[in-house]
Amino acid sequence: MLAMAACVSMLPIFASVGIARADGVGTGTTDATSPQTTTTATTTTTPFTNLAPTIVATPRMVLLSVRVTGDRVEVKVACTFAACKLTTTLTTLGHVHSGRTNSLSASGHEKHTRTLKIGSTGLKILPGRTGTLTLKLNATGLRLLESFHRIPASAMIALTNGQPVITLHRTLTVRQ
Repeated sequence: MLAMAACVSMLPIFASVGIARADGVGTGTTDATSPQTTTTATTTTTPFTNLAPTIVATPRMVLLSVRVTGDRVEVKVACTFAACKLTTTLTTLGHVHSGRTNSLSASGHEKHTRTLKIGSTGLKILPGRTGTLTLKLNATGLRLLESFHRIPASAMIALTNGQPVITLHRTLTVRQ
């Protein structure tokens, strides 16, 4: 009985809640019987038009698999919470000597290297769905594959509709 009496005595404390508008124009209190108006310290009544909180769903991506078949790279991605706008870029490093690409690597920081873009694609995925980004090698990638028979590459998957841009990197090898 004592616990119930303590709960009943606390009810008037929660009947008045302090509210401040986002632009700082009207501040004051409101009670449960009139949620549309508030009274400030100077006893002016200011109507609140948008008291509902704005909930923004942040898109998230989950990399499910990366598969290489011939001259294609398939990246399977799941999107959660909100629609995802994805871009995927496939690059390799060409080691250049005397103006010619002599060898390839997926990463490195040598003096005579050039980043070569060998494929890219984009895709929009609805929330809660999965999608497959299929990258075909471009002309540069096909020429390198014909010359070297294998291309060590780096795949960068970027979620571009969120702030900040979320990126995932995977290293793979494209074989003839």
